[in-house]
Amino acid sequence: MLRHRRILLIVCCLMVVGSISATLAYAYRLRSSGYRELVQARLSDKLRMRVSLGSIEPLSLRARRFHDVRLRLPRRDVEVFRCGQAVWHDESTSGAPGFSLDLRDGWMLAGTDEWDRDDYRAMLLGGLGHDFAALGIKRITLDDIDLQWSHPRFALMSEGCSGDIVFRGDGTARATLAADRLNGAPVDEPISIVADLTPGQAPQFHHVVLKLPEIPIAALKLDALVGGAVTRGSFTGQLAFRQRGTSWSVGIDGRVRNAELRELSAALPGGPYDGGLDIQVDEATIDQSGLRDLRFSGRLDGLSVGQLVPMFGLPPQAGTVALRVHQAAYQSGRITYLSAEGSAGGLSLTDLSTLIGRGKITGTADVTIESMMVVDDRLTLAAVTIAATPPAGAAGTIDRVMLQNASQRLLGFDVTPMLPESTEFIEYEKLGVRLDLNGGALRVHGTHGDDGRTILTVNLFGRPLGVIKEPKRSFDVSGYLDAMTRRVGTYDADQLREWWRAREAGGDEGM
Repeated sequence: MLRHRRILLIVCCLMVVGSISATLAYAYRLRSSGYRELVQARLSDKLRMRVSLGSIEPLSLRARRFHDVRLRLPRRDVEVFRCGQAVWHDESTSGAPGFSLDLRDGWMLAGTDEWDRDDYRAMLLGGLGHDFAALGIKRITLDDIDLQWSHPRFALMSEGCSGDIVFRGDGTARATLAADRLNGAPVDEPISIVADLTPGQAPQFHHVVLKLPEIPIAALKLDALVGGAVTRGSFTGQLAFRQRGTSWSVGIDGRVRNAELRELSAALPGGPYDGGLDIQVDEATIDQSGLRDLRFSGRLDGLSVGQLVPMFGLPPQAGTVALRVHQAAYQSGRITYLSAEGSAGGLSLTDLSTLIGRGKITGTADVTIESMMVVDDRLTLAAVTIAATPPAGAAGTIDRVMLQNASQRLLGFDVTPMLPESTEFIEYEKLGVRLDLNGGALRVHGTHGDDGRTILTVNLFGRPLGVIKEPKRSFDVSGYLDAMTRRVGTYDADQLREWWRAREAGGDEGM
């Protein structure tokens, strides 16, 4: 009996020692340079990139930790991934292989402005060009990973990313991440990144959404995209990237505050435009062809009248406009809807005279836009009041030709015979008009006088004389509106830019 016990004890000791020895041998093998080089070679072949591993640490029979993991593109020998620790977990169950990967403390480069299409393809195929479902990978967890993407027209560095990439049974995957910095700018709340993708030989990001707390627009690195340096303003909202086959689009919705319109509008038709803006973007879509759709509301200040209405032939510095946009919709090069109110100041009456016809008025005009509506590039409703102010230190005048032309149009007869024949320029004491447009019908109202129906009061021999009253009839301006709509529709971005360059250089070219 004692002998059997001794034999049993020896066998148990041998089993324990053998098990420990086997474990130690297995651990030694995993830590050995030979095994590390073997794993590096297999991973390099699988990922189509050069892989280097600092060391391999066994955590258990079903988990290994890889230290100092680095990946390089073979074509350019550029490092595209570095990770302090990567932990591989075997989560297989009977008959169902399953693995997960934890990546900690590192960064990934998804492109630089020096890469070409082959470099991007190599990067995508290396990271996503596999059937992850067939490989049994269920999840990749990121902890403090910086994601960097630098393109000739766009730059993005999402720093401190943490979250999961979950692979579904149908072969698709969803990444749900959070970042605490964007392009070096810290944020008060985490940046949310959600991406739907299909790995494989033709990997596709179907939908990538960034939800941003308030962040400086400069941090978005849009300079190359918008055509100039962006230094002012903030944005909070959502950026969404969508891809279908070879087509792509970027959707934007959110709040833009205290931005400089000139910095953001260089790529727009006729831009850049002067002014500031504080707007709510309900929807904006940019694709390969440029700005496709835009819906917004908000405030625009300091807009140049001349920049907004080049078809009127007004000079670039002919006053400024402030608009409160209730709702605006732009689609495929057309203003499909615009509802707004606002005001304009410092408009040159001499320039506005050209819209009325022959003759000239001196001074400036202040315009109050009580309401206006544009549908399909056509002005359909408007209520506008125009008040004239004489030039500083001088009397405001209207010449005889202008007065004759205006009175015949509004009243149906010429009022100039009641004035001295020798008077070429008549001093106006008050000049104001209210315009109400409804469809193609225009009503012209006065703004002063005892009954509030006088449009023009002149100073005749030192006494005020109301010479033009509001007409009792309306005017059909549908033909003029049709012509204006057609003319706007004929302009293109290159034509507008060339016209502005000529005007600002001192030319006087018409369109």
